[in-house]
Order: sequence, then C-alpha cells, then structure tokens
Amino acid sequence: MHKTALNTAIALFVLVCLIHGGCGNPNLEQAQSSNIKSKDTSEAELKAKKVRREWIELVHGGSSTDWRSIEHQTLMEKYKKNLENETSREPGTVEISNGKLVGRWQELGPSNLAGDIRRVTYHEKEDRVYAISAGRTLWKGKLDGSEWEVVSDDLRFDYDVLDIAAINDTTDIIMASIGGTLYFSENGALWSEASGFGNNPKVKDFYILDDGIFVLAKVADGSIKLFQSTTEQGIPDPKKYRVLYDFPTTSLEDVAIAANSDKTNLYGIRYDWDNRKIYTYFLNVATNELIESDAYSTQIANHFPDFDKPTETKLYVSTRDIGNEILVKLTRIARDGNVYETEFTYPPTQFGLSWIATQDLPEEPWQEAYAILGDEKTHIMGRESCYY
Repeated sequence: MHKTALNTAIALFVLVCLIHGGCGNPNLEQAQSSNIKSKDTSEAELKAKKVRREWIELVHGGSSTDWRSIEHQTLMEKYKKNLENETSREPGTVEISNGKLVGRWQELGPSNLAGDIRRVTYHEKEDRVYAISAGRTLWKGKLDGSEWEVVSDDLRFDYDVLDIAAINDTTDIIMASIGGTLYFSENGALWSEASGFGNNPKVKDFYILDDGIFVLAKVADGSIKLFQSTTEQGIPDPKKYRVLYDFPTTSLEDVAIAANSDKTNLYGIRYDWDNRKIYTYFLNVATNELIESDAYSTQIANHFPDFDKPTETKLYVSTRDIGNEILVKLTRIARDGNVYETEFTYPPTQFGLSWIATQDLPEEPWQEAYAILGDEKTHIMGRESCYY
C-alpha cells in the first residue's frame, strides 16, 4: 500500500476508535453534562440579572424618570457642598448634624493597639486621662496621647464606675468597680475594697457631689439601696459608706440616679410596675434626705414597656439658673427605648407630674454617652456615631 494511503488509513482508524471509545467514556459524558448544566446556569443567571434590572427600574419610577441623571446630580451637589465645607473651615475639623457641631477629634492612647473605650475620666492634678477599655483593662495617659500605659494589668474592671474623688487639696483617690464591688486606690497600684456595702454588692450608678459620694447598688439580700460616703471633719470619706435610702424594689434595672452638671444635687427615678407609676426623687441638701415624689403621669400611661425588657433605666439631668430659681430638666430613656422629659424649678414642691414624650433616639446611647447642654435645648448622644 502506498505510504500516504497507509497514513490516512491509520489516522481514520484512530479517529473511529476515539469516537467509539468516547461514547463509553464516563469522563467525557460528565464533561458534556457539565457543559449543558453550565449553559443552563448561565441562562438562569442572565435571566435573574434581567429581572433585577427591571426591578431597579421599577422602584425608581421607570426609565422615563431619568433617575440615573438625578442621582448623579445629587451626588455631585453633595460632593461640592462637602468640598466647600472642607475648604472653609480649619484643617482637621469635622462637622456634625449639618454644621451645628464643629470641632476636632483627637485620638488618644497607643497607636499600635485597637479597641473600644467604655468609660473615661480626667484627673486634673495629674493631667491624666483614665479609661477602661472593652477588655476591662484600666489605662492612663496624658491628654496629648503620650505616656499611655496599663494601670493594673492583673485586674479586670467593670464599666459602671470610674471617677476621681478629691480627699483634700493634695490627695485624690481613684474610684472603680471590680466584680460589682466598689474599690479605691491612690495611685492605681494597690486597690482596696470600700466598706459598708456588705457581701457581693452590684454597683450601678456612682456620683461625686459637693456633699459626698453617692452610690446606687444592689446588696446581698436583693434590695436596692442608695449609699452615701461618711464624713470625717466635714470631708467625704470615699472608703466608708452608709445607707441613705432603701428603694422598695429588687430590680436594679428599674432605678437610676443622676447628678446635675455642677455636681450640687442628686435626682432619681424608679419604675413601679405593679401600680404603673413613676416615682421621682431629689436630694434635700439642707436635711441630707432623699425626697420621694409620687409622679404618676397619664400622658405616658400607654407607653410602659413589657416586663421582660432587659434595657436598664437611664436618667439624665441638666440645670440652668433663671433669676433666683434653678430650672431642672430630667430626661429619661425608658426600657422600651422611648424618651420622656419633665421640667421643674428647684427646690421643688412637686415635680415629675407631667412627662412629655419626645422624639425617639436614633439608637440607644452607650453608658453616659448622652448630655444636655446648659441652654436646656441642646441634646447630644453617641454610639458608633454622634447625634445632635
């Protein structure tokens, strides 16, 4: 046979063998099946994309609205406005709530560590910021961010209490909570337990006023009590405490206390679930008594939350001098997330009789991340963002 014809015959023979062999080859069958499935999947994806495009057009009013041009124009206007704001203010400043708050954020703490700060206080004599991080570690550092260090590496602190108590002109004591118990230290190196609370208390609120240190805590028998520091030669002793008032409840979530910005007075509220009442309190500085006022309000009678709401009661206070009177505003964030306010003059004969529901907060603020400025109108709160 001619050589060319022989090569052609061999090639045809091999091709026939491949064809017949491929028909019985499971790998080839699987590949062909995969190709069919891939084709079906691609068609399904294309159909889904088409449906999504039609849906996007529908929710934007259809193609006749020219919504893409409108969105582009809005975006460019926002960009130009932000650019004007950036160029018109000092470098490094930020604006909140459309320019109502303008200032600079300065990050403190070590630059090589990340994490949330849950509570902070400032020690003026040391010129140091003390802060409890999310890991319950106590830190301190200067206002310029330098000399940041761990105060007590072997202790884990609660988020509820951190403040500086002035003992005299030369000595200050750091106050903090560890495992629900109140502790104090002069330099942060050695911590001692404050006395007067009994075994295994749970400290919630803590305020240092001109007339003493006040602590709201749940004690071993389950009762909720307001404690006040004792005094020695007219000076509050942050190491020893006595019971000032016994709240008729066993739920720490239903009671809250707060002080005014000048730290001259103390106020409180308590939910009475059984009688559907709200009781308000104020400290009579002259007699050193906590006065209870029956403050049932029909205006919020239908706004009581369910009994199983876990959120704690929060109370915020602001005061302003008007002539010879002091105007006091109480703002409470209820356990259902609603916000209510009441105003009265101090010293009060009756107060808390009329709570007014205000605009709901955009989200629940972090502990102590809520303030009412001295104008009695400006409210600021914060969580991940700052709101005005």
